[in-house]
Amino acid sequence: MLRCRELRDESHHERYSVMNRVASLQDIHSYWKKPNEDNAPETYTKGAVARSLFLLDCIKKYATPRSRILELGCNAGRNMAFLHNAGFTRLTAIEINANAIDHMRHTFPELKRAKIIISSIEDSIRQLPGNSFNIIYTMAVLEHVHPDSNWIFAEMARVSPKIITVEDEVTESPRHFKRDYRTIFQDLGYKQIELIEAVPGMTRGFRYRCFARKSR
Repeated sequence: MLRCRELRDESHHERYSVMNRVASLQDIHSYWKKPNEDNAPETYTKGAVARSLFLLDCIKKYATPRSRILELGCNAGRNMAFLHNAGFTRLTAIEINANAIDHMRHTFPELKRAKIIISSIEDSIRQLPGNSFNIIYTMAVLEHVHPDSNWIFAEMARVSPKIITVEDEVTESPRHFKRDYRTIFQDLGYKQIELIEAVPGMTRGFRYRCFARKSR
């Protein structure tokens, strides 16, 4: 009887260890190229209107119709569609999931002129010219960036003078990495100019932050 309990405890410990093991960079890329049904492209175009409206209202404060705007991890393009329909048409995105972009093309035909780079952020952001965008924004994307790819934040700073993050800053899992984005971007020469701690339609760990590059 004691041995059976020990075996059960061992089995539970093994499952716990697997669940809490940090995924490799390759594992993370493989997952987001073909995520499970919880993160299928269709789930990003059905509902979740509140968070896209919130993001639109935030970007309106800092952008004009002529602004060049980059989204990292656009998935099926819901946020971009809201921006486009509000008059922001100079849109670019990086997205690793080719199926999500196919779904976007059918669901949001108005985005046919948006420039979509089908790639991981790691494989493409270094190719972007410096200061080529007025705003970069992310929503629930940087939280999945592997620690080996922390250099991405410096590339974001190189490419745009203004950065918006809407990210879960507290959750930890094999594919979630909690970070202090205020410290990260302040160390890269940015000032946090806006913080909202309760993001509509998002869980309690999400924070909205807007950063502007400090003048030299």
